[in-house]
Amino acid sequence: MDDARFEQRERETQLARKYETLLKLMETSNEKIRESGLGEESTIQPDDIPHARIPKLPTPPLPLPAQHWKGLSGLIPPMMSLDQMMMATQFRPPPSVPSHLKSSDHQSPPMKTCQSCFQQIHRNAPICPMCKSKSRSKNPKKPKKKE
Repeated sequence: MDDARFEQRERETQLARKYETLLKLMETSNEKIRESGLGEESTIQPDDIPHARIPKLPTPPLPLPAQHWKGLSGLIPPMMSLDQMMMATQFRPPPSVPSHLKSSDHQSPPMKTCQSCFQQIHRNAPICPMCKSKSRSKNPKKPKKKE
């Protein structure tokens, strides 16, 4: 059940990100249209985006009715009544996400460009995962002086 909720939240965040990128692209294209002098009638309005084509996310399954819980009365701890358990399943607040784990605060790791294939790789990577070439340092170690 928790996996399904996690997958649903992931899908929601992915759709939200895609929608935000669409809006950003729409704004930049509108700016380019205005700069080129085509006029306001050529710009894309937010109402032009087809909302009907956005897929509906599946709704989570409803909790079991009380009649199914009655058969489980021997398994329910005596400290909670059936009504309390039904209320707990219906009105559970969403789990809070710590502020340091929010996706909006995510910062991508520092990257460098491979000098052979020009792909972005992690700055500490000794070998490019794409072309398997060794990366060269910008500041190589100076050789030790022999006495």
